[in-house]
Amino acid sequence: MTIAKRLRENGDDIFCCFEAAYLFGSALVHKAPADIDLILVHGSASDLTAVSAQAQRSQDILMSMFEGLMIDLTVLSRTEFEHSNFLDVLPMWIKVR
Repeated sequence: MTIAKRLRENGDDIFCCFEAAYLFGSALVHKAPADIDLILVHGSASDLTAVSAQAQRSQDILMSMFEGLMIDLTVLSRTEFEHSNFLDVLPMWIKVR
């Protein structure tokens, strides 16, 4: 099963406190990627301490699901995400939540 498929099937559990999650990078094109790159989007008015704790929870789950792979999380508020146009500069990405 691909990384993308596993993330989509488990996305609501892994990323439960985030509005959206996007997978990009080598995990989309290689069977044995060096890492897993994700963008997590939280509500603009979210408590940053809670967001940090939720990001750590997501990372812990991902590290146990994908042992041996580095997990790189970029966490943005909805406003930051909309203004950054982050996805526009990526050659390939998919929404996993």
